[in-house]
Amino acid sequence: MGIMQIKKDFSKDFRLAKKICKELLAKNKNAIIELYNRYQQMFFLFIGRLIHNKKKENIEDVLNKFWLELLNAKAICSYEGRASLKTYLLKILKQRIIDDNLSFKRSNKNNEKNLKCVLNNEEYIQSQENDLIQKDRLRLLQETILMLELNSPHDADLIRMYMDGLNYRQMAEKKLNDQKKDEDKLIKLTNSIKKQFTRKKGTMANFKKHLNRCLRKHKLDYTDILN
Repeated sequence: MGIMQIKKDFSKDFRLAKKICKELLAKNKNAIIELYNRYQQMFFLFIGRLIHNKKKENIEDVLNKFWLELLNAKAICSYEGRASLKTYLLKILKQRIIDDNLSFKRSNKNNEKNLKCVLNNEEYIQSQENDLIQKDRLRLLQETILMLELNSPHDADLIRMYMDGLNYRQMAEKKLNDQKKDEDKLIKLTNSIKKQFTRKKGTMANFKKHLNRCLRKHKLDYTDILN
């Protein structure tokens, strides 16, 4: 004989959902408080485990939007008792987390693209002396590098070489100077610079952090230095 599966009874959850549904449709927004008190802390921790932007205010924002979504009654009224109410709500919440993660990923990609444009725009660099706006942009970058210099001279040096158009090997050659004929040492330093430049908390990330701080200081954003 096979193992007999016991079908779980979610009738209690179903009755609760229908009661809340009825009250929400009658414009009683307080009907959601019972669920809020029961699941708020659990849902907060659930979001924290899965979300990419783990800032507390972002987690709270996603959770608040979720509760507001429930107030329109549609989600609660659609519950059919096929799983627990908690599982049903977590499924909805997980989709909100996925949406936020996608948005966060797109935002990071746009920031990387904008930063690359700022650092690699040769026309902007070359015409700086004849264009007042471009001079302001250059001063902003110089201020950022100065801020970076105070905290990490090594990163500032790498950024300056990057802005001059040097690749990782050329950066290593410049640092080694007359020792660049030692191929093994050159390869080792090239790989070290690449790792430092691209790692999560490396040179580029450090520069971005200081550039964002500088932009906030002057009440600007990326569009102000790209246009």
